[in-house]
Amino acid sequence: MIPQDSPYALTDAGERVARTARIREPHVAPLSELVDRMRKERGPDCHIPYFDPCDGGIHARILILMEAPGPKAIGPNTGGSGFVSRNNADPTASNLCKICHYVFGDVRSTIGSQIYLTLMASEQIVSGPTLS
Repeated sequence: MIPQDSPYALTDAGERVARTARIREPHVAPLSELVDRMRKERGPDCHIPYFDPCDGGIHARILILMEAPGPKAIGPNTGGSGFVSRNNADPTASNLCKICHYVFGDVRSTIGSQIYLTLMASEQIVSGPTLS
């Protein structure tokens, strides 16, 4: 495992800043634009994390679909990373990171998402997770 793609890597503020700087890279730009649009439409109480630019983005062959983001994914203003990531600072993300490396090897072939994000994009629900 490379250091920036290891369990709990996003506990490092420098790593969070580096990934935030990458959300407009071509492989994740369309996904970041979707998140931006959904955030704007749903207002400030809707906390939608960005897709991790260390993942494969639109080139991923494997979608890892989870239910909803945990508190460590929500955003930097709430103590989270602001990313859907296997590198977040929680045990579930840590286990997912280890499993992905074991099963897939090159984790750039994967991308993580959540069911609530999929439903929001299809307009089947009108709000995302809140902090309350």
